[in-house]
Amino acid sequence: MEPETLIANRFRIDRRIGKGGMGEVFAATNVQTGEAVALKLLRAEVKARRVAMERFRREARAGGFIKSAYVTEILEVDQDPERGIVLVFELLEGESLIERLKRTGPISFTELWSIVECVWIGLHDAHTAGIIHRDLKPSNVFLTPRAAPLPPTVKLLDFGISKLPREVMVETLTRVGQSLGTFSFMPPEQIGKAKEVDERADIYSAATLIFQSMSGQLPYKARSAVQMMDLKSRQEPRRLSDAMDSPISQALDDFVAKGLARDPNDRFQTAYEALERWRELRPDGAVSDLELRPRPSAPAESMIDSDSLPAETQVYKASELPPPAQPRDVPSQSESDASHPPAPDVAGRTPTPPLTTTDNLTTRALPRSPKRRSSITTALIYLLTAVALMAMGFGVVSLLLRWLGNRG
Repeated sequence: MEPETLIANRFRIDRRIGKGGMGEVFAATNVQTGEAVALKLLRAEVKARRVAMERFRREARAGGFIKSAYVTEILEVDQDPERGIVLVFELLEGESLIERLKRTGPISFTELWSIVECVWIGLHDAHTAGIIHRDLKPSNVFLTPRAAPLPPTVKLLDFGISKLPREVMVETLTRVGQSLGTFSFMPPEQIGKAKEVDERADIYSAATLIFQSMSGQLPYKARSAVQMMDLKSRQEPRRLSDAMDSPISQALDDFVAKGLARDPNDRFQTAYEALERWRELRPDGAVSDLELRPRPSAPAESMIDSDSLPAETQVYKASELPPPAQPRDVPSQSESDASHPPAPDVAGRTPTPPLTTTDNLTTRALPRSPKRRSSITTALIYLLTAVALMAMGFGVVSLLLRWLGNRG
């Protein structure tokens, strides 16, 4: 598509910044407001495909559900007479993690720690919204540089094949026996059963991302997708320490091995659990993104050397940052003092509904679904109808007795 092309009568194409199997991404300008944005459009040769259209709709729905500083923001969804659905994103400047790896090779643990902390928070926010990414990989992690020596800001991209909450799904992308995602990064249970995976699939993908980012290799050595699937179905992955040229800590090696466990029950069970364990591994010199985000409270001293930071950067103690969301084994809010409002979660937002634990299985106390509300309403209607019928019955009996009394 040529520069200066007008899309949806108000977005002027500036340049193409990316191309995938089904879509293209362009830097553009809203001619009405002057705002710089990113547009994602279906490629002309695939826009008639049902699956391509559904992926675009799915990405739009996922963007509407996830409110996170670590997930790319969808500003709006528009329609172009010729190009169809237009997804309008915030414009990001920088490079994807895979582009960074191709440019520099493996990343040190100190630098990667900051990036992966953001990945865990982004996954936590997505999972809290009921959304499973199902295609997490380095090309879907975007890095926007800050002034040195600060770590980049991190955003998760491309929720086009994500698993959405049941109540907002209109059409499914998978059938029985069908896989979605990238074979190198998907867990064994996603091969042929993408429809059935849960948040632990994203945890496996994130662990694979860590493995590749530090070693430049993948956990399984395979020459084809078929061989990769076969190895994942019957063989344990390599340890990260076996793929590294230099030694790593036992704790880091164990962390990656747990994330790559073939059995989902042997992995971290939530992104929050992985985040907490990841924070325990924090190396000297690693900077948490949460320490760099402006907070409404006054600035305080930090472990970071303030003289090395840009003048406009505000630094805060980690202890003064919003605490992470509650782990799943704490009491629900109903059991705590109602006079104390709940603390914000890892991204500083209003907390999600409380967690409840039953029979060793933890579930989130979500708002009642429309189906649940409708069954309660139906029961109430039946009850009121029964009461009305009983009242009518008593009235009829009373009238009958009065009539018999008059005849006597």
